[in-house]
Amino acid sequence: MAVEPPVQTIEQTGKQYKGAQLLGGIAMVLGVVLVMTHAEALGAVLLAGGLIAYIYGRFGAWWHHA
Repeated sequence: MAVEPPVQTIEQTGKQYKGAQLLGGIAMVLGVVLVMTHAEALGAVLLAGGLIAYIYGRFGAWWHHA
């Protein structure tokens, strides 16, 4: 009797949402670094913008591919 390998499900998430998550994560890290190096205004803007971009990417991936 032949045993078939288990079926692997691959979730296809749009590149747009993956890119938003990546850019958001990078912006948040840069924002934290800038806040710690006394560039508070620019760091806060990057941190907030990065968080918004990351949330957009997560929500978009969930909404379109969940």
